[in-house]
Amino acid sequence: MRIPVVSSTGSQLSTLVWHGPDPARSALLVHGLASNALTWGGVAERLHGRGVTVVAIDQRSHGESEITEDGYTFATYAADLKAVVDSFGLDRPLVAGQSWGGNVVVEYGDRYPESCAAVVCVDGGAIQLKRAFSSWEDAELRLAPPSFNGVTLDQMRTYMTTNRPDWPAAGIEATLANFRVLDDGTVTNRLPRQKHMLILRSLFEHDPRQLVERLRVPVSLVAAHPGPTPADVGEWFPNTVFIDGDHDLHVQQPELVAELLSKAAAWR
Repeated sequence: MRIPVVSSTGSQLSTLVWHGPDPARSALLVHGLASNALTWGGVAERLHGRGVTVVAIDQRSHGESEITEDGYTFATYAADLKAVVDSFGLDRPLVAGQSWGGNVVVEYGDRYPESCAAVVCVDGGAIQLKRAFSSWEDAELRLAPPSFNGVTLDQMRTYMTTNRPDWPAAGIEATLANFRVLDDGTVTNRLPRQKHMLILRSLFEHDPRQLVERLRVPVSLVAAHPGPTPADVGEWFPNTVFIDGDHDLHVQQPELVAELLSKAAAWR
């Protein structure tokens, strides 16, 4: 069910909740940039089937959450997660994030170690854009979100189904929720372009390595192979598992990701 939560700055966040029988067995799931909470649905259902309370968040300006003027820093996004944990009274949940969301949960684990049992990053958390691009201007040019002018939702669905034949149908529909349908039937990103670029800039400045190396809670990385994971990540990111699959591993292989999250959790 969808339940609204007040963010760290007073705006409204939308969450999806699967209530379990024991509040001590809980997980908070965090999506990537320009994505949404529904993409964690397959993983959440499998964790819930194991008796886990699961909360998946639409981060600010994503999905059904309120679009805000500011707050596009890692500190604020981490504080938003803390607001969600406190709102539901989660008892030191497992906190998992995909892609940019992985960097967000690393930040969360560093700032609020008393409020999480473990941190798991799914093909994220190790993103270091300053190592991949010579300057912010270079990153800005190459990572700017594409325009979908004239593309309809049905065309997007056909494209995804054709290019992601091994994705479950529910995962494709969840990913399509990244877009808003306009009056003329074409789609646009739910995350406004300006906000997307603000987040990218904060990601460019983010240094997850120093955070991971000082984390006081267990942290692990589930990396897609082949993927964008830095070649030396094994030198500084503990408990790294490489999986053959897409960047959106949680969508493509929800059973496997749920199993790996369960193994990483204190309540396993």
